[in-house]
Order: sequence, then structure tokens, then C-alpha cells
Amino acid sequence: MRSIQPGKPTQNAYIERFNGTYRRGVLNRYIFDNLDQVREQTQVWMDDYNHHRPHDALGNLPQIEYVKKNLNKASLVEIDQINDNIVLTNSSI
Repeated sequence: MRSIQPGKPTQNAYIERFNGTYRRGVLNRYIFDNLDQVREQTQVWMDDYNHHRPHDALGNLPQIEYVKKNLNKASLVEIDQINDNIVLTNSSI
């Protein structure tokens, strides 16, 4: 596994974009007293990000709606019926 060179964040632009989105949505928005507060707010943010926030790259659909709409085309994912979450499967590995 290769590492990103120091000072070269563009070598993994997807991760850097996510890190910035998470930082602006959670870490810069609140003052936390402990790690449990960070975890709790992260869970709230992840639920909004995956279930409610429209994504330009997905035709302005939330991720969960996009997966539901295209589930028959994606053999590596399924929907957890209890929590309505996207779950990666090993069906084609």
C-alpha cells in the first residue's frame, strides 16, 4: 500500500474532499468536551449525509435513495431493512 506524500493531498482527492466536508459539518461547527460527544454528533451527521442530503454526483438524490433506485444494478450492496442503511456484501468476491 502506498502512502500519500507529505504536502500532496491531491494524490487522494476523494478522501481530502470527504475530510473537508466532515470537518466543516462536524468538527468546526461544535465545541466538544469528550470523544463520546464527537461520536454522537458524527452519527447524526452521517445519518443526514447518507439519508437526506442530496448529492450532485447522484442526480441530486440522497445516497440511500440512489442505492434503492439502482439496487438491481449493484451486486455489492444491499439495504439493511432494520436500519435502512447501505451494507456492502461479498457476493461477487
